[in-house]
Amino acid sequence: MSKIRKIAKTAVCALTILCVAAPFSYAYKEAKKINGFGPGTITVSTPAQNSNYDTIINDAKKALEEAKKNAAEKKKEYDSLTVEYDNMVAYIKELDDKQAELAGKMADVDEQIRLVSETKAETEEKLAEATEKKEEQYKVMCARIKYVYENGETSYFDILLNSGDITKILNRFEYVSEITKYDEKLLTEYMETVKTVSEYNDQLAVELETLNETQKAYEEYYELSKQLIESKNKALEECAKKKNVALDVYSAYMEEIETNQMTIEQAEKARAEEIERERKAAEEAAKKEAERLKQIEAEKKKQQQQQQQKQQQSSQQSSQQSSSGVTLSDNASLYSLIWPGVSHRISSYFGRRNAPTAGASTFHKGVDIACAYGTPIYAAAAGKVVSATYNNSCGNFVIIDHGGFRTVYMHASKLNTTVGSYVKQGQVIAYVGSTGISTGPHIHFAITINGEYVNPLNYVQ
Repeated sequence: MSKIRKIAKTAVCALTILCVAAPFSYAYKEAKKINGFGPGTITVSTPAQNSNYDTIINDAKKALEEAKKNAAEKKKEYDSLTVEYDNMVAYIKELDDKQAELAGKMADVDEQIRLVSETKAETEEKLAEATEKKEEQYKVMCARIKYVYENGETSYFDILLNSGDITKILNRFEYVSEITKYDEKLLTEYMETVKTVSEYNDQLAVELETLNETQKAYEEYYELSKQLIESKNKALEECAKKKNVALDVYSAYMEEIETNQMTIEQAEKARAEEIERERKAAEEAAKKEAERLKQIEAEKKKQQQQQQQKQQQSSQQSSQQSSSGVTLSDNASLYSLIWPGVSHRISSYFGRRNAPTAGASTFHKGVDIACAYGTPIYAAAAGKVVSATYNNSCGNFVIIDHGGFRTVYMHASKLNTTVGSYVKQGQVIAYVGSTGISTGPHIHFAITINGEYVNPLNYVQ
């Protein structure tokens, strides 16, 4: 019995330790992540003009990799908890076997209680009978003693002396002997009955003690069985709860992975569509540019044929003469432009680009020529200054009209010409600076033909 108690107590202690030990010290460090975990998702709606899809895709890929990493860790943790749960189920099977063993012992103890109760009932019945018999014998003894006391003046010796002859004496002596034997028998029987009652009382006390011990053992078995049931249910519930939490977090990360993958697909699709639109626009622009170059070439040939005639038109040239003696006819051709700065290093080319700073355009309408601060800016061709001023975006800038096309010079630190002036090719019109929206000293040089911007590198020498 004591061995079974030790086994049951050991099982309860082991289960309790299993519930709170290292495998379940999970403490759910991911609770924080449940309420708000991982990088946020990025959604792509209708592509906006000039959207920076590369940034969107890169951010989504970073978020995707982070979500994959977190999901892998959580999946590993979930698998570990699944193994823990399976091990717990196997261990609980062992506890169930121990509980079944306890149930068998409890049934044995219950049977012992029944048998002891029956024996106790029989003993109590015998005790009652012996007690009743003892009381009856005690009444007889009392009556006998009372009679002897009331007739105490006549002794056995007087009875013998009053006998007339020897025969009477012998008869009376025999009578006295029988009376004495009867008294002795009464006393002996009474003492035996008293002894029987005492033995039954002792036996009943032993049976009561056995019954109490047996009932106490039954209660201990019952309590241990109850603790086993409560412990195993608590352990299973705790393990299942933590496993479910890990599964929820893993599922959330998988949803985040799916969302980011969708984001990347949408952004790549939108970027491809925009690239296709730009390609078509570029083809259309190239077609127009080819036509325009064809027209310019025809015009160039025409100008070459008329060159001699123009040289003879001195009267017309004099009417357009400025204070510096420069005329629009001095800019012989769009293809005779010179470089506008002392440096030939280009920091940003014509066309689509990532905005270098807030407020800058994503489609660059000219080229940026990196130059030292304060160095001269030259007129690419002779012409008339139609703008020489400042605004927040361009800073200090100059626009020169050359008759059919114009050149633009932005971000100057200082202007060296005025509106209405005629300038020669190579004349200093301003000085390099970084005014307006600019990331450093440079010349923003642009060319417009019929109001449309073209790539200056196709024309400048």
